[in-house]
Amino acid sequence: MNDPLTDSAARLFAQHTGKAVLQSAGRGEFPWALWGAVAEAGFTAALLPEAAGGFGATVEEAMALLHVAAAHAAPIPLAETMLAGWVLAQAGLAVPAGVLTIAPVRVRDGLQLRSQGDGWHLTGSASRIPWARDAAFVAVLATGPAGPAVAMVPSHAFSVLHGNNLAGEPRDTMLIDAVLPAAAVAPAPAGLTVAHLRAAGAALRTVQIAGALT
Repeated sequence: MNDPLTDSAARLFAQHTGKAVLQSAGRGEFPWALWGAVAEAGFTAALLPEAAGGFGATVEEAMALLHVAAAHAAPIPLAETMLAGWVLAQAGLAVPAGVLTIAPVRVRDGLQLRSQGDGWHLTGSASRIPWARDAAFVAVLATGPAGPAVAMVPSHAFSVLHGNNLAGEPRDTMLIDAVLPAAAVAPAPAGLTVAHLRAAGAALRTVQIAGALT
């Protein structure tokens, strides 16, 4: 992976990911300085087209960034933010700045959208959501009256029950009962289902595992 993008990423993560960062993350502290450096470099928006604020990296280039981040054990939701941003952009929604994650990650978790006035009422729960507690927004794939829909859900619209995986990373349960404005909801891209989200997530995790083993 000797190219300018991954070389730049390797330098950034080497500079900003060290023992102190990993130790504080292990105590449940989000590494905001590291996140800020990664966001400023544009890596969080790597999969977004230029029109959505990204630089339109290929899937291979985005995967290479994740490989480098995992090789440095960077304790941030870079993969989740990339995927959430891509889903929002594909649905034609604005992609907000900040930490993003995506829900649901389990097929059996149900999130329902119903029309309410000029907006949408989103209800349900989703478990094992990566970094939900730290996310500014969550890209949610829900069932709507006309089929699957994507919703951009701000942090104040849901509550969180904290959980962790074996590595100590946040894997939270989201409880949602909120009314969203019409501009925050759009039909899902053709063919996008929870199963497809799981497959995409599995691909990202595979790259991260490979990076962690280097």
